[in-house]
Amino acid sequence: MELEILEALALSDDRGAARAQLLPGSEDHDYYRALHAQHRGALAEAEQVLEAWPDRHGRTARYDRLRLRQLLYRVMAAPGPADDAADQVRDWFGVSHAHEAEVESDDSAARPTRLADGAFDPARLLREAAAYDGNLSQVTDEGLLELVAAPLEPSRRRVLLSRLGHTAQPEIAALVAGELAQHGSAGFGALRIHRELTLAQLHAVAQLRPALTAHTGWVGAVITRMRPPVSVDLALALDARAAYLAALWAFVAALPPANNSLKAHVLWHLFDTARRRGEPIDRDLFRVYLALPRAVDDTARDRRANIGRDEIAELGADFTAETGLPAAGSDEALVRAVIEDQRDLAESFAPWLDRAWLDAELATAWLLAGSPDDERHARVLGPARAQALRDRIELTWCVHNPTRPAADAPLTLDVDVKNVKELVVNVFRIDPVAYFQHHQREVDATLDLDGLAASHTEVLRFTEPAIRRVRRHLALPTCARPGTYVIDLIGNGMASRAVIHKGRLRHVLRVGAAGHVVTIFDDAGRPRPDARAWIGDREYVADERGAIVVPFSTTRGPTAMLLIAGEVTQVAQLALTIESAALGLALVLDRESLTAGRTARAIARLALTIGGEPASLALIRNATWDITLTDRQGVATTRSQPLVLADHEACVLEWPLGDDTAELAIAIRGTLEIRSEQRERELLVTRSCQVATMHAGPSTEALYLADTADGWVVSALGKTGEPRAHRPVTVGLVHRWSQTQHDVELATDARGRVELGRLDGARRITATLG
Repeated sequence: MELEILEALALSDDRGAARAQLLPGSEDHDYYRALHAQHRGALAEAEQVLEAWPDRHGRTARYDRLRLRQLLYRVMAAPGPADDAADQVRDWFGVSHAHEAEVESDDSAARPTRLADGAFDPARLLREAAAYDGNLSQVTDEGLLELVAAPLEPSRRRVLLSRLGHTAQPEIAALVAGELAQHGSAGFGALRIHRELTLAQLHAVAQLRPALTAHTGWVGAVITRMRPPVSVDLALALDARAAYLAALWAFVAALPPANNSLKAHVLWHLFDTARRRGEPIDRDLFRVYLALPRAVDDTARDRRANIGRDEIAELGADFTAETGLPAAGSDEALVRAVIEDQRDLAESFAPWLDRAWLDAELATAWLLAGSPDDERHARVLGPARAQALRDRIELTWCVHNPTRPAADAPLTLDVDVKNVKELVVNVFRIDPVAYFQHHQREVDATLDLDGLAASHTEVLRFTEPAIRRVRRHLALPTCARPGTYVIDLIGNGMASRAVIHKGRLRHVLRVGAAGHVVTIFDDAGRPRPDARAWIGDREYVADERGAIVVPFSTTRGPTAMLLIAGEVTQVAQLALTIESAALGLALVLDRESLTAGRTARAIARLALTIGGEPASLALIRNATWDITLTDRQGVATTRSQPLVLADHEACVLEWPLGDDTAELAIAIRGTLEIRSEQRERELLVTRSCQVATMHAGPSTEALYLADTADGWVVSALGKTGEPRAHRPVTVGLVHRWSQTQHDVELATDARGRVELGRLDGARRITATLG
């Protein structure tokens, strides 16, 4: 603001003319308008400006200055009780007039000496805590469980479900369903309880809210809870995968069309698993799959004309997070394989397939199978396509071939061969240790075989016509031993390769005092004492229990590990842990024995952890314990003594307590060898407490809480232990269901005691004299 305007506003007799030079509605204009109104005593006009100020300019420093001036003007204008301006000024400055003299209370005779029955009623306390506010801020997490069966208004019910964890209470399904039906609900998955429901509870909620079956969040939650345990490898355990998919299909089959992508995903894996197990595909179930509206070329296009976009099954949809299985991808090879296997009944699939595509695939299937009516099928394809089919070379491994058979199982592989008169079968036995040391991974089909000599070579000659596809059974007696083999097929200029790992190893990891303890088992779950492991360029040998100790690392993270037992090998991942050590102490101190001239005692139980896992205390060297006593003048005295540690025994610590001790501190220390860093580290754990704090101040009496056979008792005692009878005591009680403290006015009896009773569910008891 220009200096001339400021001078006019401050010194001019006509301040209205000076304000006219300011922009109406600006902060400067409103400020000097309100200020001028207060000077003139027009407090109502100033109040109008102040009421509009927050919306126009926000709560600025000028606003606070004007508001305080307005309050002071109002106090001067109406100092009586008619206006609350004085109270507002008092609250503004935080003034308190509660300065009454502290006098000895004389109402102890009117106070009871014991807590009345029912004064600590849990149900009443919970009702009061729940009614305190709509956010249930005064209800503890434990108290929330008690509110599940209580009637709640919608807003409190939503707060309850947002804070509630897992509970098996049957009323939870109705609560969740009621909240989902409530106006303004964020839907399934928005509240914490939705992630805590069990499978049975999820189905119970869906019975009350059938619309949930179309909700992807609810469907995903159900499927996640149906998955096998993590110990089941769905990629290799085909029987477990088939049982899981059968149960999964029984669930998703009844879902509405909005879940067609999920249905296609489950059915595709169901059929794929059946093929890998060498089982025929259920024809009726395959018709159900084909009936799903799928956005692929072989689907009859006229069927998708009147179908909503959300009902079209997306074969590439990724449901890995829910089912634990990869995305299905294209199903063309699957549909073609089913038509070839069931070509006699393939016409039953016609309503759901493109007619031209089906005719061509059927003709191809019959020609490959060697149909006697090959001329008719060739006419369906046409001369060019029939000739291309005849010239096509195929050398394809069957999907049901095992990739990791048992170590002692005979090996027979199936391969589909077409237009190959001479097939060369080369068997290579691979050294997995040398391959791992060079590549740090398992042998796969990308292995370069140049320069390697086959351990066995066989030449097979066939006489079938070039149009015929024939499934050959390759018996491989040279692969009878466990190990890693590469089967390389060469025929008519085409090559195909398979990698077979005979035998399987598994491992269990735990962290021990010396490092990572890896126990190796075979595919039957038996420990292998002859096992070895290669990590990097170092070999580790197992003990008689099949356990290998891998030292701690200086960095965290996974690393590749080659497990070896006899001729069986397998690559696994080892999660390395750093060698972090910590010493824990649980101390029990008899506080009543802390009096001058007596021997104080404490029970100490120590716990050592290395890498976050328990370890033996015998690893600690030079263990000692120190007791430091500090008197009221601040003079500290320390005494150190050796300490004998045992894993299954506690230590008893004793020391004499001197006069006028104000504080004691216990420190237990020792050294531990950190082998990964090749150094020793000192471990230290301390505990301290104050002694006779009453002597540090002017107080001559104190309250003591004790748990007796008849319940809790508060005793008022003087410095020498004398009872202080008929003293007023205020007891504050907090129940475990509530955050609110309830104060009760009591008085000590002739023995200086206040009886509180059992107080079931009490979380905190406080007591004050006076």
